[in-house]
Amino acid sequence: VSLQAADGARLRNVECIRWPNGGGEVMALFRLSGNRETATVELPEARRVYDLRTREDLGTVRRFTTEIIPNRATFFGLLPGPVPEATLTQPEFPVNRGAAPAFALSVPGADSRYAFRIRVTHAGQPLDWHDDVVIVGAEAEDIVIPIAFNDPLGDYRVEAIELFSNQAATATLRVN
Repeated sequence: VSLQAADGARLRNVECIRWPNGGGEVMALFRLSGNRETATVELPEARRVYDLRTREDLGTVRRFTTEIIPNRATFFGLLPGPVPEATLTQPEFPVNRGAAPAFALSVPGADSRYAFRIRVTHAGQPLDWHDDVVIVGAEAEDIVIPIAFNDPLGDYRVEAIELFSNQAATATLRVN
């Protein structure tokens, strides 16, 4: 990986850290101090690039630009292709208050593991006690959504939002 400043010179005092993740990797760019600066990043080969700070899919590219912000790491997902679509399977029946139904979350065919934010809403309002992050791959993982005895009745929307691509798998849970 090479980094260039706006004038084409090599960008200095920026640490590049890379972690493997299946067929892809996570990359962080970090400058301890200095000035904010635009950088052109050149990869050894074209990858599907997800900017995790701006929540943008930059597409399949070999070069891209980003802002280097002092004292703040910027993370990127570098994948061989787009994030595969996740599946979120809901219980087949309504549940009563006090239950703890399990949803199955997976990324079929994935060779990596992906992070998902689990959000639950009722009547458009987020239920803060159901805001979690889970990591799953091709094998389904159970996501338990405990329903308290004083939680509202009705339909709950359960979303599993993949943190590289922002794609969401959704399901509905009926609470009687």
